[in-house]
Amino acid sequence: MHTLACTLTLLLALLGSAVVDAAILRAGSTCTYATPQLAFAAANNNDTVRVRSGNYPGPFVITKAIRVEGGYDDCSSSARSGRSDFHGNAPAQTAESLLRIPALAGQVVLDRITLRDNIKSTGDGGGLHLTSTSVALKDVEIRDNRAYAGNGGGIYLDNATVELVEDSSALIERNRANAGGGIAANGNTARILFDLGAVGAAAVLRNNRVNTNSGTGVGSAIYLFNGGDAVLIDTLIEVDNNEPFGAGSAIAVADSASISGLTLRGSNLLSHAA
Repeated sequence: MHTLACTLTLLLALLGSAVVDAAILRAGSTCTYATPQLAFAAANNNDTVRVRSGNYPGPFVITKAIRVEGGYDDCSSSARSGRSDFHGNAPAQTAESLLRIPALAGQVVLDRITLRDNIKSTGDGGGLHLTSTSVALKDVEIRDNRAYAGNGGGIYLDNATVELVEDSSALIERNRANAGGGIAANGNTARILFDLGAVGAAAVLRNNRVNTNSGTGVGSAIYLFNGGDAVLIDTLIEVDNNEPFGAGSAIAVADSASISGLTLRGSNLLSHAA
């Protein structure tokens, strides 16, 4: 009986030690981690990284399923009155996406983060590059990024999913690429799910463009190819001065026998081009 009790006690102790509470890591000037990237590297799955308001130069890589919250006033309070601005060094070019998230189990959440001003010289995904993973956006801005010789100026999905946190919004603006100036979704498991956002204001894709005037650019806002899908509900696509130069469209579907992978409901496509 004594042996059984000891065994049960040891088993319970081992089970208890296997449960690790999610941690909150703070990043920014005078915080535990001076930069967001240092906090990303230290984080474990299910942790939250709280980033002070301010400007942070990239590039960044996230390899764990974490929540990234921007806009904190300082390193200790829960007050958030600003945004956290992750940026590249445009007009200088770089070989890296501004934020890259490789394959991982679970989901990354970006909350009150801006990704801007990154020009990727080769390859896809000027702003956000996702591979076989899922990312949820809440009040995120992705703007003024460029894939100089690739697809997905703002966001590139390689068999990955991007979606909105329920009742939230996202702005994807003034990004450029060969195809999919705003977003490019590549592969049978690539998904753009803008279906749970704020009613009437889920996502706005504005003034995104294709790189070329040679007639080959398609999908100035969104490019779906090799089976990529999109569900756009209460989404606004504006093409002020961003009509594709060639015989393309604001939304292009390629390498598919139909456009069954594209769902539009309660969305608007506005063109103010001359």
